[in-house]
Amino acid sequence: MGILEDYQAQDQWRDWQAMIRQLPIKKNQTVLDLGCGPGLMSKRLASRCERVIGLDQDDGFLEAARHLCPSNCEFINADLTGFDASGLAPADGLWSSFTAAYFPTFAPVLERWAECLVPGGWLALVEIDDLFTGHHPLPEDIQTAFRDFMDNARTQGHYDFCMGHRLRDFCEAVGLTVMSEHSWKDRELAFDGKASTEILNAWTNRFERMGGMQAYLGPKRFHQVKDAFLEAISSAGHYSTSSVKMVLAKRPE
Repeated sequence: MGILEDYQAQDQWRDWQAMIRQLPIKKNQTVLDLGCGPGLMSKRLASRCERVIGLDQDDGFLEAARHLCPSNCEFINADLTGFDASGLAPADGLWSSFTAAYFPTFAPVLERWAECLVPGGWLALVEIDDLFTGHHPLPEDIQTAFRDFMDNARTQGHYDFCMGHRLRDFCEAVGLTVMSEHSWKDRELAFDGKASTEILNAWTNRFERMGGMQAYLGPKRFHQVKDAFLEAISSAGHYSTSSVKMVLAKRPE
């Protein structure tokens, strides 16, 4: 299964409807979907507003999104680190799910994103918090290996596996007004109890894509860590302190 198929399969495990209910989205609005992937969320947003503009850097995802989504959606290949928004009319709202973590030094990126909004426009950010070490029980040496890798990924500017609990602070740091913050369990990322076969397969696929972790830990240690994690989520005693977090903020009037 490729990454596009993985994304499409994983979509069913997110509590998107609960998140959408928090949005101040209106029928006459234009909404940006930053890091839109294959357009699964763009399609949901498009049924609730006048226009959706999705931005991503993966041409395969964008092609899938164009096939999936209705005619009130437009998709643009753009680098979200510093894309030029001058060609876009200011948007009323901005959605970004599971994208912020790719920018560990998020403040300057978020500030640029907020400039795409009309004064008073809303912004919703969704991220996982504590993707690996929030799952229990894991042996202490495995927890340490995960923490070392996660710290290195963040300090090297690759990815922040604990971005979820930092979203509020980043919003406030760039002058946005935080309206709400919510946390959810997740059938794949933040759940209690024994993982189903399909969830185990999804996690196995995720580990296979994690070349950075393999390179950092080395092949032998990587396989030990992976096997210990899969064993933990396969146990009846498994529980998770991880969560999917959403921060809803607005640009000042």
